[in-house]
Amino acid sequence: MKSIPIVEGGIGSEELAENAAKAFEDENVKGIVVLGHGTIAAGETLEEAYYITAQLEHAAKIKYMYAMAKNLF
Repeated sequence: MKSIPIVEGGIGSEELAENAAKAFEDENVKGIVVLGHGTIAAGETLEEAYYITAQLEHAAKIKYMYAMAKNLF
């Protein structure tokens, strides 16, 4: 994944469905972050989707820790 789309919309809303569908139109997108909620991933198998979700969550944690450390120095 070169970039991770961040989409908006309330859980279960038409807005989220439309925004997520639009993000997944790019064949390189395997996962997205729903602003303020979490991640959604698509894989050929449940195991692949879980792996993608774990990568997204880990990347978000690293980005957050980097931002916090940057403010300390």
